[in-house]
Amino acid sequence: MNPAALDKFLWRTTKSAPINPQTKIIETSKSRVRVRDTEGEKPAVVFFCDPPVMVEHYDDLIKIFSDTFRVVVLELTGCGFSKPKSAKAFEFSEVVLAAEDAIHKLKLGSVVLCGPCICGFVAAELARRGNLNIAGLILIQTPDAANMLAWFERTKKLLRIPYIGQIVVRATSKHLINFWFRYATGKQTNYSDMSTRSLEVISKGGIYSLATILQRWGKGLEDDAVEVPALIFWGKQDRSHAPTDRASSLKHVPNAELIEFEHCGHFPELEDPQEFAKIAKPFMDKCLYT
Repeated sequence: MNPAALDKFLWRTTKSAPINPQTKIIETSKSRVRVRDTEGEKPAVVFFCDPPVMVEHYDDLIKIFSDTFRVVVLELTGCGFSKPKSAKAFEFSEVVLAAEDAIHKLKLGSVVLCGPCICGFVAAELARRGNLNIAGLILIQTPDAANMLAWFERTKKLLRIPYIGQIVVRATSKHLINFWFRYATGKQTNYSDMSTRSLEVISKGGIYSLATILQRWGKGLEDDAVEVPALIFWGKQDRSHAPTDRASSLKHVPNAELIEFEHCGHFPELEDPQEFAKIAKPFMDKCLYT
């Protein structure tokens, strides 16, 4: 049994995803992908969840954006109820394919993709692949590959050790999630509410495959430039990215505008959705309506 297979085994469950009229499971050849989808004929904005963030964290953003756009929130493989069908499905390239397949099946047409942290690499890779009609990218806390790998190295060493990391995350997920939201968010953020939402999903059968992501995704990360309209957001109070060169994000999208939120941490779109929307909405309008 390889480490990814162990992770799949450790997070096995017979529980079903929480019921919500806007939430569904999309079957792809790689994974079962959970999305929240406001549906309708409007141009679409797709937000990827940065684990341990789940679709439940996006309620406020959905309310703000759904008057103008079809809003889709997607849990990548290994997060929440997006569960792999095989151990191989944990690989970065397979996660990209599952997300691409899910978005195809939603029949969204032209989209703006919003990728936070490592999920920004998924969004950028989808734009490079060219199989989706991507009108724009929004990257949030997403550095270049070198800075992302350095971020990996700053995480607990135990989590980066095959097998041991998977067991530690499964056994201490409550502690890790509480610590992460407390450590990475801004001073004014109600991190306990964010943590509670994640833990509720996990208690109902959701998964948090942090160790496998740390161990397996690194080889798939690239930062080749993508020629697409883009915004870059950084929350300056994110202690986990304190040493990160924020300008390195421009390696993904050289012509992007870089916006910094002084009062936010790792999740500026969730910590201050109103302020995020003031900047992101006009950009999305330009990408999708002109």
